[in-house]
Amino acid sequence: MSMTQNKESVDIVIPAYKAESTISRTIQSLLSQKEVSPNIIVIEDGIFDNTQDVLSQFGEQIKLIVLEENRGAQYARNLGLTYCHSDWVMFMDADDFHEGEVLHGLCQSLKKHHTDLAFAPGMKRWGSGKEVSLYIPNRDESSKDVIVRWLSGAAGPSPCSMLWRTKSIRAIGGWNEAYSKNQDGELIFRAMFHGLRVSHSKQGMGIYWQHGGERVSGRMDEKAFESKEMLYTYIRQSAQGNQKILNALNYYVAGIAIAALKSGNKEMYNKWRLRWKRIPPRLELIPYHGLKVFLIHFLYFLLGIKMARLRLLFKRSGNK
Repeated sequence: MSMTQNKESVDIVIPAYKAESTISRTIQSLLSQKEVSPNIIVIEDGIFDNTQDVLSQFGEQIKLIVLEENRGAQYARNLGLTYCHSDWVMFMDADDFHEGEVLHGLCQSLKKHHTDLAFAPGMKRWGSGKEVSLYIPNRDESSKDVIVRWLSGAAGPSPCSMLWRTKSIRAIGGWNEAYSKNQDGELIFRAMFHGLRVSHSKQGMGIYWQHGGERVSGRMDEKAFESKEMLYTYIRQSAQGNQKILNALNYYVAGIAIAALKSGNKEMYNKWRLRWKRIPPRLELIPYHGLKVFLIHFLYFLLGIKMARLRLLFKRSGNK
């Protein structure tokens, strides 16, 4: 008992929706971390499978909150936040998991640097095993740097690699339940614009699991475009004329136009294309993204959004 009391206490909030096949791996990855004492709060967001039976094997190691109707992940996260009593809180999906002592590294970073939010290394893995996307923290990032990076196409990490100071995320209002897309990004932008301080850890790896069909099922619908519109308006107003952020926002606009083009939504494509400005890419973006993304931005500038997209698709199909 005394050993547990010496460990850092961390609250983990996990919305669970039809999670019977993945949530055991998530829980086990948290309980296996030896340097912290995780307080795991699972919100079953509607009773549609055998998630409760799977969780029963963990007994009192988990606090389970059951919602009779599906209310969505944002509602579940905010509800879970009201049950948090530790200084630190992390939000994970029910198919995410950790490799190594992620939580300990993040706790140490928050305490050492007196920050509000800490990023750990993160990886997106697709269930098919064919794709991997890696995020490595940059220890010298400022709040403005995080905004620019995220807008310019190098978003990350996922929530399973982020640890918040509990009072700090409560102070900015928690998760915004009005968003159907870009929920993670909206929260990060709001945190950075409110002046929350960020630090980084190099310890462990948070694994954000994506199922094989998620890219297909994630096509842009009208609600997704509404979320993009809200976020665009918020960032433009909050930037207060900061040219570096507005230039990055221009890349964000290009990304939405391309998503509309891929979805076959000509009306949305034309709307966002007209917002896009042909601004030359800046070399200062390279430290955030690497040469590859800089070259993609250069193609946007040289050829325009539509031609650059067709060029990228042609190149990809030729490499198969």
